[in-house]
Amino acid sequence: MSRALTAERGDDTLQSPSVGTWTPALTLGAVVRPGAVIGTLRRVGRVWQLVSPEGAEAQIATVRARGPVMFGDTLYSLGQTELTVGQLGGVGGETPDAAGLVAVRAPMAGTLYRRAAPDQPELAAQGVAVRALTTVALIEVMKTFTPLHAGAEGVIERWLAKDGAGVEAGEVLAWVRPTAS
Repeated sequence: MSRALTAERGDDTLQSPSVGTWTPALTLGAVVRPGAVIGTLRRVGRVWQLVSPEGAEAQIATVRARGPVMFGDTLYSLGQTELTVGQLGGVGGETPDAAGLVAVRAPMAGTLYRRAAPDQPELAAQGVAVRALTTVALIEVMKTFTPLHAGAEGVIERWLAKDGAGVEAGEVLAWVRPTAS
């Protein structure tokens, strides 16, 4: 059984039409077209294939990881990515060895803050050199802030998540281009 999605908020996102367990079918950087199957939603033993709505024709900029969703949760955001499709693959933006980039992943679901305070500069802006243990952002869950570390020595190549965005555990938030040893 298929179920069509609707663009209720009028922005460039595809939201869940129901509660359930979400499994994405498209990867970061893929192009979604109207009528394409974008994933499945399992609810109380039933499985629906979710189909993209009319007007949804763009490159996928973010992908929600497999797991539970509520009605209206964002499954995909659409837009242009700066990395090419050839540099990206797998659900959640796995990086093939050829690209040479290291993914900075969310260790938990929460709200991403790229600044220590609203009036402060970014902890690690695009193009900034970082060490493996450099705090590049904070993830807030129930008023508790957890530092997010770069995980590799190099340069922040690109941020995928915006300041103040909700993130899922395992989601790729940024790419680091490692420095040559």
